[in-house]
Amino acid sequence: MKTRNYELKIVFLLIAIGFVVFGNSLGGDFVYDDHLILSHSFMGDWGNLASFFNGPYFEDFGESGLYRPLTQVSLSLNFLLFGNGSFSFHIINVLLHTVNSFLVFLLIQKISKRQKFSLISSIIFLVLPIHVEAVSSIVGRAELLTFLFSLFSVLILLDKPTVKWSLVSAGCFFLALLSKETAVALFPVVLIIIFVYTDVYTSLYTKVAHASYFLIAILGYFLLRINALGMHAFGVQPEFVFNPLAYVSAGERVLTAFKILPLYLQKILIPFGLSPDYSFNQIKNVSEINFLSIVGIIVLFGLIFWAIKKINNIFWVLGISLFIFPYLLISNLLFPVGTIMGDRLMYLPSVGLIILLAFLPDKKKYKRALIGLVAVYSVLCINQNKIWANETTLYKAMYERSSDSVVAKTNWAKTLVLEGQTSEARELLLEANSQYEYFLLTLTWLGSIEANESNFEKAEEYFEKALLLRPNNQNVLTSLSRVYFKQRKYHQANRILESLVLNYSGEGNKILYVISQIRAHNYQKAINVITKYYGDNPTDESARVLFAYANYKIGNFALANKTGFSFKEAEDNFLNLESFFW
Repeated sequence: MKTRNYELKIVFLLIAIGFVVFGNSLGGDFVYDDHLILSHSFMGDWGNLASFFNGPYFEDFGESGLYRPLTQVSLSLNFLLFGNGSFSFHIINVLLHTVNSFLVFLLIQKISKRQKFSLISSIIFLVLPIHVEAVSSIVGRAELLTFLFSLFSVLILLDKPTVKWSLVSAGCFFLALLSKETAVALFPVVLIIIFVYTDVYTSLYTKVAHASYFLIAILGYFLLRINALGMHAFGVQPEFVFNPLAYVSAGERVLTAFKILPLYLQKILIPFGLSPDYSFNQIKNVSEINFLSIVGIIVLFGLIFWAIKKINNIFWVLGISLFIFPYLLISNLLFPVGTIMGDRLMYLPSVGLIILLAFLPDKKKYKRALIGLVAVYSVLCINQNKIWANETTLYKAMYERSSDSVVAKTNWAKTLVLEGQTSEARELLLEANSQYEYFLLTLTWLGSIEANESNFEKAEEYFEKALLLRPNNQNVLTSLSRVYFKQRKYHQANRILESLVLNYSGEGNKILYVISQIRAHNYQKAINVITKYYGDNPTDESARVLFAYANYKIGNFALANKTGFSFKEAEDNFLNLESFFW
């Protein structure tokens, strides 16, 4: 009972610190990838929760190879239970982060038996500035859930190494996999625990039997993954702009990955220069070994050597394993992944370093140093939260901190467009396009600028090039259909709009499709579309106007008159609709 009361106090302390440090993130908007993930057509629908298990993370881009159904279900439940405002999403992210920090406390206390160092270390984990991206961005939920189920899996395995609880631990591991792919890095960690640190398993056969539960979890996950992603289940196909290491020689990729290791360590322990973006051309590739690559090689192999030397000390081995194995998976060392580098990717690996901090000698000066570190990190964390407040602050920080990045330039240019600074935005976009001419977002915004200035042929060129990169992208399809319409290329516009209606539905798409059919003089087709989606006596005002006008145009006066519009009224309203939508 005394232990439980103490742990309950720790929970409340961590929640209090968590909301003080991340309190200024609660009012943040949806930003960046939040829009992409939360715009999924299944989002916020009770009937579609199970459907997330049958499709990719990015609805129109299965080629990404990402499969995170449990994260999607979590976000959808947010909508269903608390509405579509961003506040509840941030609240839950912060709560998950504080729970994760408590699990860090339990883990370190379990293997070290040192309460004070365990508590201080868990608070340091809570306030690490590099964690801001995972907590303050809504889509960081994937990192938080993966960590949650991973640590539950490890704690259960360490505390209750029985058949029943090993099954529960494997179940948690399965849930971690469904939250994010990187959880597979936990598999070698649990193997080490089973084969080295659990004396309950008295024979090799028993150890193998318990390890098989986790293997079954992986196999089950991959069956679901194959069903959802098909041929893309076995590899990520990153865009060059997000991970150029996927498109260089193995030697260059490995040397660059070694260079990134000390950069990560610096950003975890000395958290300056944190950025929401490190994509092309911010992190320079390494074609010949350099100082940072050498440091990375020494650190990685030094940690591996030390873990082997200290194989009988779970404290060292578990700390190093929880850093090394997740790092190897996201580092591009073994194979290319979705991105070259990202602060959020260090959420799980960082716990390994935090465990090692608790190994410091039990002296007041070390405790005071760690408490001082908590204070410094807390201030930096609060400041880092501010850049995720909205897209203007985010993209400004992205551009200021990663000024060579094509992605950062493009996103800041997008902000400039929205603020009416079109000429500055075009200059920045053209600069980004000259560095890399196949980035979808750069092409899309260049096309939008040209379309807004009635340079439709140039806009068409940009949008068509963008469509070659992402054939099913809704924004590009919609923009290109408008450009075709403005040029009176109604056949091309109708082809795209028909695809949008069939694949993504949407009231706007349907109305746009009918307007374009009428302009192409396909009046009966327009009537058929309205009848299909709105019935033969439409109550929707826009559909009723279009139904009346199309029927007047082919002489179906009886049907047109039933709408209550005269021909003149129908024509005037049609022109108003056309002007509004196009």
